[in-house]
Amino acid sequence: MLKICSKENVLLGGIYMALGTPFIYANIEKVSGFLLLVFVLGLVIQCFKSNVFKLEQRLASYPRVSYYLCSIGWIPYFYILSLIMVFILSFLGFENNDIMGNVFLYISYVIVPLSLIVAYVWQRYKKLFS
Repeated sequence: MLKICSKENVLLGGIYMALGTPFIYANIEKVSGFLLLVFVLGLVIQCFKSNVFKLEQRLASYPRVSYYLCSIGWIPYFYILSLIMVFILSFLGFENNDIMGNVFLYISYVIVPLSLIVAYVWQRYKKLFS
């Protein structure tokens, strides 16, 4: 059974973002593209054979790290959807797909820090009122 939104897959996405974000911000497309390919292959393997990487068990002793990895783990799914959208637009004959890539890049400049800030504030908020 496919488990696309499982915690294992979100952790896998968080690890990809932790490794790939410096290359995305530095505009090194070859390394970030390779890491995206490795992420997608790992996601496919993880979806068809659940708990292959056992990320949740390995990160159980580091709850704060796994929390922050989960907070940015949804962003690669956004990347994949935007790549699919660019492919569909190019298939339909739209010539100017660079606008979509630039918008995506600028959004990713905002999403990663904003997601980490929200996770930090939420964790402090939970600690304050519990």
